[in-house]
Amino acid sequence: MRLTERIAFLKQFRRQLVATGAVQPSSRFLARAMTAPFRQARDRAPGHQLSVVEMGPGTGAVTAAIAEAMGAQDTLDCYEINREFADYLRRRLDTDPIFAASRDRITVHCAPAQEAAPARPADFVICSVPLNNLPSGVVRAIIERGFELLPPGGVFTFFEYPVLPRLKRLLSDAAERARIDAVSAVKQSYRVQQQGATIVLRNIPPARAVHMKTPSAPDAGSPRE
Repeated sequence: MRLTERIAFLKQFRRQLVATGAVQPSSRFLARAMTAPFRQARDRAPGHQLSVVEMGPGTGAVTAAIAEAMGAQDTLDCYEINREFADYLRRRLDTDPIFAASRDRITVHCAPAQEAAPARPADFVICSVPLNNLPSGVVRAIIERGFELLPPGGVFTFFEYPVLPRLKRLLSDAAERARIDAVSAVKQSYRVQQQGATIVLRNIPPARAVHMKTPSAPDAGSPRE
């Protein structure tokens, strides 16, 4: 992990603990787990143009893994609500060699994830937003927007920390416990779409990458509570 990336993350972590929701940026192991469906699709169809949307890229840990896998025509739209993170990521795109081959096809938007509106339909939506730290209504809006951006059979990926909500629930008041339970219920309502999950122990804290496919029928709606 780059020192500048860690410093930028820690500054925002102190200022916006709830929204940031992690001890440090995602490890490269979690980033690879979250980008696995995209990388697999790229390997299966090397000449096909693919479009990716990343929600909440932060300092770009997962963004870098996406960029490494991008083909010559692939595009990436990043939606980051935190202006300092968005500015940092734009500077990183201009200077970090890892983005040299793809920076002209990556766009960073300073906007909430649930307002994502890329110019091209997305083939993959990768959500790096800490969903467990948000109100349940925002979590539902983010997931639903991700599904709306995808074609039938498209893949929506998010991450979660399996242990932290349980620990936090033990130490929280009634209102916070209710929020944690409501977020869990929202995510559970979409489990029917889950295609796979990968536990990543080499991350702080250990995390899980969850992959969900949009309904195969064009007229099928997102699952609801």
